[in-house]
Amino acid sequence: MAYLITYPKHNVASDLQAQLAAKAETIYLPLGHFQPVQLTAADVSLIKQSQFLILTSPVAVNLYLNRLKSLNPNATLLVISPKMANILKAGGIRDVRVAEEENGRSLAKCVTSEMAVKTCLLRGDKSAIQQFLPKSVSQVMIYENYWDQQLADAAIQQLHGHRFTRVLVTSPSSFERLTEIAKRIPECFSDVTYYTLGRTTAKVIPASKVIVGEGPGVLRNTISKMCEA
Repeated sequence: MAYLITYPKHNVASDLQAQLAAKAETIYLPLGHFQPVQLTAADVSLIKQSQFLILTSPVAVNLYLNRLKSLNPNATLLVISPKMANILKAGGIRDVRVAEEENGRSLAKCVTSEMAVKTCLLRGDKSAIQQFLPKSVSQVMIYENYWDQQLADAAIQQLHGHRFTRVLVTSPSSFERLTEIAKRIPECFSDVTYYTLGRTTAKVIPASKVIVGEGPGVLRNTISKMCEA
């Protein structure tokens, strides 16, 4: 028996790592690898002109602070979690609004129809939040979430020989990649309960055993559920 966390180990609090380790051997395998994209002149103009900027991932937060802040340092930033807000505030950003729950659907509720035309989503190519946003919200793709055969082969090597009973899946794209991995080593995933960070990911998992984590502190809540029973 083993647990699989498709999320970077260094982003999981040490007490949660200890809880997981006490229950079962735990493998950490992020299924997202990210690289910034070259912005067009039109992209830069959109970012500069927007009064509100939406950031939905730690990758987007880091790219804003390290590469994009100078384009629009005075925008109001809308983010999913208090952790993202704290990182931005530590980086000198004063005006940050946080969703009530840590998911894209909740963040989208922060964008009123009046705000929408002044708002730009800074997104990755696998982003899902746009389905919940008003159509008048602008979008700029600032990074790509890539995966290749070399990464897939390395994942197979790391997972082979384990039998996973509980798996945390952090995004629809992670589940898509995990599905391809499982086809090559089906014996490792013969009886799995999946845990997700919100309903958007849960909807793409056809398995009957899916437990959805929600609310503030969604990562902690979900891992705590994994450690129950």
